[in-house]
Parts: sequence; C-alpha cells; structure tokens
Amino acid sequence: MNEKKINNSVVNKKEEKNLSDKKKKRLSSTPMQEIRWNPDEVFKENKYYTKISAKFKICKYVTVVLALIFTVVMLTVYSSDITSENFQYLIKDLDITGLTTEGDFKTIVYSGGANSKFGIYKDELAVINTGSTNLFASSGALSFSETNIFYSPEIITSEKYFIVYDKGDTTRSYSLYNSFAHLKSEKLDYPIIGMTLADSGTYAVITSGDGYRGVVLWYDEDFKLISEIKKDKYIIFAELSPNGQQIAIASVYDEGGELMSEIMLLNRGEEKAEVSLKVIGDVPISLSYMNNGNIALQYTERTVIYSSKLEEISSISLESLNSARSHMGENLICIVNNNTLIGDDKTINVYDDGGKLISTFEQSGELLKIASFEKNIYLLFEDRVVLLDVYEKTDASITVEPNAIDIVFTSSGKPIICYAGNSYPLEF
Repeated sequence: MNEKKINNSVVNKKEEKNLSDKKKKRLSSTPMQEIRWNPDEVFKENKYYTKISAKFKICKYVTVVLALIFTVVMLTVYSSDITSENFQYLIKDLDITGLTTEGDFKTIVYSGGANSKFGIYKDELAVINTGSTNLFASSGALSFSETNIFYSPEIITSEKYFIVYDKGDTTRSYSLYNSFAHLKSEKLDYPIIGMTLADSGTYAVITSGDGYRGVVLWYDEDFKLISEIKKDKYIIFAELSPNGQQIAIASVYDEGGELMSEIMLLNRGEEKAEVSLKVIGDVPISLSYMNNGNIALQYTERTVIYSSKLEEISSISLESLNSARSHMGENLICIVNNNTLIGDDKTINVYDDGGKLISTFEQSGELLKIASFEKNIYLLFEDRVVLLDVYEKTDASITVEPNAIDIVFTSSGKPIICYAGNSYPLEF
C-alpha cells in the first residue's frame, strides 16, 4: 500500500507540473487583445504583492502628513530665522554653470554698449552694462540675467563669486553673484572708490566715512564685516591677496606741504598694519600680488618689486620714457612706451616677477589694452591683437575689427575679444 501511495504521489506531481507548464504556454500564447478584454481571467491577483502595495500606500500618506507637520512647525516656531540673508547662505556655495564646459567658445551676441564691462566667471562670459548683468555660456546661450541700474558699472571676478559695483557718487551700491543667483546687495552712505575680491570669496570696499577721508570695509566669505579700516588719508586703492588672508592699502596725504604716499599690509581681521612703507613724492597707481609672493607696485614714475615685507627688490624707472603704459600680471610685468613724442612706434619691455628684463619687442599703432596670461603678453591695438611669447621671444598677430573694448581669458587661456554687441574667441 505504501508503495502504491508513493507511486500515486509521484504521478500527481508530474500531472501538476504538466498542468503548470500548459498554463504558462497558454499565457504566453494568449493574444494581447484577450489580455485587454479579460484581464481577470488571464492574470490572478497575488496576495503577497497586494499586501506590500497597501503598506507602501500607508507610508506615502504618513510621509505627506509628517512633511505638512514639519512645514507648519518651521513656519511658526522658526519664522524669525527664515530671512533672505539666511537664504543667501543656503545657496552661496551652490555651483550651477550651465553649458560652460561643453566645447569651445563661439561668437556671442548680446545687447551691450560702448560702456559695457566684461569678465570671465567660471568660464562664462559676464557682460555688464548700465541696465543689466548677464552671463553667457560658451555656446552663446544666456545662462543668467538680471536687471540693474549702475551708471558707471565695474566688474571684478574670482573663483567663487563676481561683483558688479557702481563706481563713484551715483547709486553708491554693489551686487554680489554666483553663477545662478544674486547673493547680496548693499547701498553705502558714501561713494565707492573701488573694490577688490579674492579667490576665496572675501572682498573689500573702498569708500569714506564721517570724519575719515578713506575707509576700507573688509568682508569674509559669508558676507560678514570682519574689519573696518579708517584713515585720515585718501585711499587710492586696496588689493586683496589671492587667498584673502592679507590686504594691501595705498593712500596719499600731505605732510608739511609735501606729497606723501603710504603702503600698508594688514592681515585678515586686523585693523593695524603688519608692515607699512612711506614714500615721498611718488603716487601709487596700482598693485599686484605675484605668484612668487612678491608685490609689484606701479607709481607714476617707476615700477617697484617688493618682497612680502615691503622690502624693495628691484625698481624700473619710467621717468625718461615717453607716454609709458604698464601692466602687472601674476607672472609678468609689461611696460610699453612710445619711442617719440609724435608717432606710434613703441618699445615693449617685459620683466619677470623679480624685475629682471626678459625680452624686448617693437610694435606700432594705437594701443588700447595690455593683458597677460601665464607666459604670454597680449596687446590690443585698434586693428589687431598681438601675442608675445616672452620666453621664446616670438610674436604673432591677428587682424580684428576696430572699436574693440576689451580682451579677457578663459581658464585655459583662450583669449576672447569683446565689442559693444558681440564677442568671439581668437585663434593664433
């Protein structure tokens, strides 16, 4: 009997398997039309998955209820902390750069003007005019735009932010941006003489104040005022080091009827100078922190290279030159002077970051701007752009349309020439 039962059980299992195989074959051969018309006959409900579906539905409703409770609590208990300033802190480190890394720059067309200002921010072209602030991707697409009213706009860029400010005694205001948002604006009580911005995001505003001829307001990366430097002298310019840990301030004043200049270096958060230098009779015009740690300072009649402690390393005299113009970059110093009082023949001398003469070139024409990128000098003339490889002592030129306003560089060194209504890359 037991053997018979075992045989019967084996037969039953084989029959069940055959029936299951037949069902699978029938289902696979069932026309789609029959599945649509008679789904209940074709498919049977799986109780396991039905239970799982019910649990997920409950979780969904619980999540919605908790989100509503969280929102109500935040809007009531913490309503005082929901401010535009805190929202700025939330988005200030976000980085949305659109199409900036896709391909080479193309011709970019915009509505600008003869007084437009240009800069490169995160490899996007910033175009600033009296009525708007715009960012264009390398493809030419407009990635950010905002209406503003700056009568004498200026732009400074860094790796973290860019700033647009109204120089002089008009709106007395500035705005700070990242690649997709307006992060901060401030209107001052006195005219803005100038601004400086470090790659770390710290920045400073040069203005004046009650009873003070010059005031520097120094802000950190979170837009908080960390020091206020007040002087009874006229501050001409201020320059932050690339890391934002030091600021150089140049000012002029009268002492016993004699013109005096003062250069001072201050560390972050301090209001007293770490080191200072007084110069008789020479007015400072601009300053540049160089990559080797030296400081290049342009005076009216000379260019001086200082150490980080304002110890003079070398000096280049401009006193005997005709109509001399200079440019101080992070690696190079370029001085261009006319050979005669009348005429456009020019001599270009290029020095390294220690003040040593590297190379000399001869050019002619109306010079609009001097710029540099790494080991190259670029000269923007009325009808052409000249590239000087200062170590190879070679030059190349490209003919351009007249009325160019500026030349700027992408992070890879690609030069972009800018006009009132369009910009395009240069290929040497």
